[in-house]
Amino acid sequence: MTTTAELDALYTELEPMLASLGIDTTPPESAQITKAIEQVEELLSEQGLDLHPHVRWLWETWAPMACEVIHPGFQRPDFSASVLSDRQQGPFGFLLPVGYDGHRDLLADMTQPAGDLYLYAYDYFDDQGIRLVFSGLDELMRYLITFFDEAERCAVYDGPFAFIAQRERLSGLLPPTIADDEKRPIDSEINTWPKRWRQHQGHADDADALRGATHSVAKLVAARAHGLVEATLVGRIQNLAGSGKGTVARLTDDSGSVEVHIPASAPRFDTSLSDTYEVDVVADQLVEPEKTVDDFGDDYQEVQRLALGGNVPDAAKLAAAMGFHVTGDHPVRVTAQRPIL
Repeated sequence: MTTTAELDALYTELEPMLASLGIDTTPPESAQITKAIEQVEELLSEQGLDLHPHVRWLWETWAPMACEVIHPGFQRPDFSASVLSDRQQGPFGFLLPVGYDGHRDLLADMTQPAGDLYLYAYDYFDDQGIRLVFSGLDELMRYLITFFDEAERCAVYDGPFAFIAQRERLSGLLPPTIADDEKRPIDSEINTWPKRWRQHQGHADDADALRGATHSVAKLVAARAHGLVEATLVGRIQNLAGSGKGTVARLTDDSGSVEVHIPASAPRFDTSLSDTYEVDVVADQLVEPEKTVDDFGDDYQEVQRLALGGNVPDAAKLAAAMGFHVTGDHPVRVTAQRPIL
């Protein structure tokens, strides 16, 4: 991993370039930065993560908000803490937002604290997913040094702007040492994730190996009459509906169908890859009557319509009536999924 001394040397070279553009390179106020960093560390610790030392170096050394010439612009730790607090329950809570410019995020990977800091870009207005743009903070700084010194400049508002989220247009391909699964666009489907992300989420190297069904749907339904059941099912998946708590899907095999729930913190079923999955589930004891999505008809869309129309109280009442389908407290919960290709 690049040392902080090496980062210091790169910044010594970059700092006068920024100063020549009128950028204030005065280090940030220590007490304010330290308090915000502690807040970020606390949020990360809730996920079993540590703050990468290179992010700490960036915040303690640089004045990120001053770098208007870089897009997405680096942000201070209090901004990162605020965004992370909102997103940590989602599937990418391990990506720390360190940059933002209105519709683009710069995301720092917290899954390898002892390795180089991988930086990803996400543009809300395109369909390219999350993309690796730099495989180290040192690589980003070298790119900026080259850009401001001699590289092609983007003439925007009469000045040079480094669009680091569109790096492939300015500095070519990622280093050849980067694994292929790091280079492809990434979305919420786990099959697009790099292996180390999958491992961080509890998918061991052999997690994708098929194990075989322990129960048919009919056998699961019968067993639930007697108590909690842990089972592996194999069947066709149809995604039905979703909320902020996760996705409800129907799994069907030759013996019947069962509704299952996958939480928002886990990847959804990628039915474009395969419509047949092997899934591990934990199912609570059956308590009749147990409603399914079919019982609610068009209520999901009605909740959305009411909320978007500003009628939040009625939307909340209807959502409450839909019970565990909205709250995420579903009686049949998916704990792992493996596509059958």
